[in-house]
Formats: sequence, structure tokens, C-alpha cells
Amino acid sequence: MVEAFPRETLTSETVEESEVIRGVLDGTFDLGIVCERPTSSLLRSHELMRESLSVTLPPNHPLASRASVPLAELDGSTFLILTGIGFWRGLVERALPHATFIEQDDRMVFAQLARTTPHCTFVTDAPYMENDPVPGRASVPLEDAEARVTFYLVARSGATGLASRLFDWVA
Repeated sequence: MVEAFPRETLTSETVEESEVIRGVLDGTFDLGIVCERPTSSLLRSHELMRESLSVTLPPNHPLASRASVPLAELDGSTFLILTGIGFWRGLVERALPHATFIEQDDRMVFAQLARTTPHCTFVTDAPYMENDPVPGRASVPLEDAEARVTFYLVARSGATGLASRLFDWVA
């Protein structure tokens, strides 16, 4: 969006999905991104992207050679995790109640640590990610349906101005 509308200032924040919907409906937010297509006729929605979560493991990890793994088999493991990952954080905390999370909030430090840590990390196949996000580690897709999500861009029906132009550009 920044490339398509270089003269506009775009800001974002991460909030719960219900807050996104409320905020778009009441005008607090011009646009929102949610994981479930809204059914309200007061909102327009368009599929934005699909994303799947994988776990990265050291090559000698017992699960590293698997084609895929269910989240349940990872419960109790220790994870190096980047803070501020939005939607995914809640999912992994719910699915892995006995896991230990070592948080890192600096993206560059996290990337350096992720290459050598003996702990698990997470990575997605988001289009903006690198092809080999963590060299020297096994990236194993998660089997669980909740580890695959479709994101939707939402706007108020009848929105005008920049919000409407951005929505139409994406759609």
C-alpha cells in the first residue's frame, strides 16, 4: 500500500479481531485485517492473503525429519519467539499450554539467535518472508487446521476517500 500510495501516511496497530470489526464499523479504523470473513452487510471484505505456520528445529531434533507435525507433539518444548507477532501468538499459547516461551523483541537479534538456538522457533510462508528464513534449521509445517489462516481486508460499506481507494486497489 505504501508503494501504491506514496504520498499517504499509513499507520497500523495490532488489536483483537473483535476490536478490528468494531473499529471499522464505528470509524475508529479506516481498514482492518481479520482472519474470518465478516458476514455483516455493513462491511466489505476481500481476501488479502493465506498464511501457514511452521516450526523450525535444529537438524538433530527428533522431529526435524518429519514432513509435518501436530502442535500437540510440540507442547512442553521451549520456543524462542518474536514478540509482536499478533494473531499467531494467541494461537500458539492456546495450543501449547505447557511450552516455555523465550521472548525477543528485537527482530535482528531474534534472526541471529534463531540460526543457532537449540530451541524451536516459528516461521510462516507469508509472501514477504524469505525463501529460506532460518538457514541450517529444519522447517516443518504444522498439521493443525488452525495453523493455516486466510486474512481478509475489511472496510465499511460506503467508505470514501483513501480507505475506499486502498480497498479498491487491493480488491
